Amino acid sequence: MPVGVGAISSRRIIGGLAVAGATWWSGRHLTSPAVRSWRPSRIPAGRYGPLHARVGGDGDVAVVLLHGLAASGRMWSATFDRLAWHHRLVVPDLLGFGGSLDEHLSSVHLDQHADALDGALAAAGCRDRRLVVMGHSFGALVGATWAARHGERVDHYVGLCPPLAADGHHDELAAAVGPMARWFGLDTATARRACAL
Repeated sequence: MPVGVGAISSRRIIGGLAVAGATWWSGRHLTSPAVRSWRPSRIPAGRYGPLHARVGGDGDVAVVLLHGLAASGRMWSATFDRLAWHHRLVVPDLLGFGGSLDEHLSSVHLDQHADALDGALAAAGCRDRRLVVMGHSFGALVGATWAARHGERVDHYVGLCPPLAADGHHDELAAAVGPMARWFGLDTATARRACAL
């Protein structure tokens, strides 16, 4: 056997296994009940201050839904439109994501996200309403930052999978989460590159 043939065969086998695994996962994902039942929101979207957002419904309370990293407000599907039946529903694309993408931004800090959310909520007619804020992952951090500013108006804050750790406990958090969460959820070079992208 010539030198290197075994290495080429091993690479082909590993590559074939990777393709087979990705194909299997994609098939399982696309045929899952959750994915098959997903429908886009019917609430119209537009510009509200500095953010692109879907805003609909009316009521004394506004419900604000904040997406996670590498997502947009589209993650909150038509299922969540029901919240607009009795509330003012605001579903923004956070700065740098979806319709709020601005290629001139090199980095955005939590305070800038909170400032943009202030502007969007004011433009959406929510300046004097009581609020329920719910965020997923990175959106949970933005929501917590914003809710801390406006605690007197926030009736409820819900953080879904917030990437939070008590001071000095980041190593414990890193050990408890999977590699994808460590690469993108903690302050790593990979996370900084993904945010810059």
